[in-house]
Amino acid sequence: MLRCSPVTVEPLMSLLPRKGLLAIAAVIDVALHARGQPVAAKALASRHRLPPRHLEPVLQALVRQGVLKGVRGPPRRL
Repeated sequence: MLRCSPVTVEPLMSLLPRKGLLAIAAVIDVALHARGQPVAAKALASRHRLPPRHLEPVLQALVRQGVLKGVRGPPRRL
């Protein structure tokens, strides 16, 4: 498990807005957890200890920009 020390995170906080950091974290999380399946926004929010409604606008913006692909409905096993 990798962890960032608070010393290295603080300079990033001043350079990037919080939503920008959240967007980067969301993309990395999806890349790590997708395994060929859609990642539920609720699960992603839970891993980052955020309410889903706080994360949804960030995910919607990433979908609109073509960074992520949105899939409606509950996650299904293929």
